[in-house]
Amino acid sequence: MIEYKVNKEELHTLLKALGILKDEEHLLLVNNIEMRDPSAEMISILVDTVKNVNMYRTSFEDLTEKELGTVVSQLYAIEQFLLKEFMQVHKHITKGQEELKKRNAGCDVNKDGIPMNVDQQMSEFLQSILNRHRSDES
Repeated sequence: MIEYKVNKEELHTLLKALGILKDEEHLLLVNNIEMRDPSAEMISILVDTVKNVNMYRTSFEDLTEKELGTVVSQLYAIEQFLLKEFMQVHKHITKGQEELKKRNAGCDVNKDGIPMNVDQQMSEFLQSILNRHRSDES
């Protein structure tokens, strides 16, 4: 993985030029799990209006009651968005761990990487075919 830094204003300009964001909207969050999921055609983004941006730059004590209520509501929305993304990450981790456990569960492998129990079953099956073939020839 490589980390790049992208200029916020340029990103907003691009998203507006593509018609994804309206002039009065501001990108807050992008669901990174959906971005990486090859089966996901769409990704979730969370946007806010530009007029609310200044509320985040002010301490809670300096906000009016209405502004504070708006900020708290928006923080709940951000929390829900992030919880959804966290649960998606957790689900992927769990699936990966289950796959690793499944692959490692009593799986000694032969030199070709075939699990020994599968190798033994194949050998027994081939031996039974050969034995039938030999008995047919007699």
